[in-house]
Amino acid sequence: MGLEGRCHCGATGFMVTPPPVEIRDCGCELCRKQAALWVACRPSEVRFVRADDQGLYHSGGARVFCRGCGCVISVRGHGPDEAELWINRRLLTG
Repeated sequence: MGLEGRCHCGATGFMVTPPPVEIRDCGCELCRKQAALWVACRPSEVRFVRADDQGLYHSGGARVFCRGCGCVISVRGHGPDEAELWINRRLLTG
């Protein structure tokens, strides 16, 4: 069983399986301003079920956001393990 997540407007939805256990509170300026709280996953553990309006920008890693509501969904290449995908924990239900 995994955890479901979505952005505020619902244009982006995803499932993380297995449920992540480690929460990372990045102290960089951008993560603090976005109020993101991260969980580290392997890309194979995340399945996007809706990705209608995603945008991408590069700042401290490749960050994916919803163009509709502005929620930051994920970041890749931000931590010590470049292969990890960090998902915004605040968007997960449960």
